[in-house]
Amino acid sequence: MKEIKIAVIDDELNPLKIFLENVVDRADVQCRYFMNDPGALMRYVEEDSIDAVFLDINMPVMNGVDLAERIKGVSPRSAIVFISAYTQDEEEIRRRIGGNLLGFCYKPYSREQIEQIFDRIESEGRNVAGIRFRTFGQFDMFKDGRKLEFTSPLCKEFLAYLVDRAGATVTCGEISAVLWPDKDPEKAKMRYRNVKSLLRLFLREHGIEYLLSVGYGSCSIVKKYASCDMWDYLADASSRTYGGEYLISYGWSMPRQNSLDVIRSFREM
Repeated sequence: MKEIKIAVIDDELNPLKIFLENVVDRADVQCRYFMNDPGALMRYVEEDSIDAVFLDINMPVMNGVDLAERIKGVSPRSAIVFISAYTQDEEEIRRRIGGNLLGFCYKPYSREQIEQIFDRIESEGRNVAGIRFRTFGQFDMFKDGRKLEFTSPLCKEFLAYLVDRAGATVTCGEISAVLWPDKDPEKAKMRYRNVKSLLRLFLREHGIEYLLSVGYGSCSIVKKYASCDMWDYLADASSRTYGGEYLISYGWSMPRQNSLDVIRSFREM
């Protein structure tokens, strides 16, 4: 029997007790609950693979829908189930949460409702798309073995730079100085915002928006959701896959290429 791992967050103690003591008594369910502590929930979800998260919507620290958007960004495998005492605008919430939304469970919920949700978790599952980046030679991005076509060269180069940075946080100032060094700072900042929006739209269209982590004036690639020939090469001391060409369309890639050349020379000794 496959174990189902779930997390539950509510700002009221009694609903949590009812959920844990009277509903979740299945031997195949591992449950962690959080009493109005979104931060602890996020840390747990980031560190472990969770099948489903049950969230109250009206919580004082953070609205459940906002929290769900953050969860799907770091854990796209996790299904989202909202528990609420009030009727919600389900269409609007579904628009925001997308395919991660598994359903709504209105209080007072019944054992039968929860069992039906668990059945759907078991039958549907959550699969992360196979994302791979190719940086040796020309830059390309693949999903499940199929090359994705970019309509915007700026968007593609922006993503290539994030891949080169291998998960490190990149600020607006840094990427603007590298990609558009001749631009006025204010115009460069505006271009950064526009291109970042284009990239988010591109990823959303392919169902992989979670690949991009966005902060205030910064962004990064979430490495755990993708693979890359350069990342693999650096991680495997026995690899000989690098042939001397790296992101050949982008002049800013030379520092990385120089370091790869040094590594290659040592490995071939």
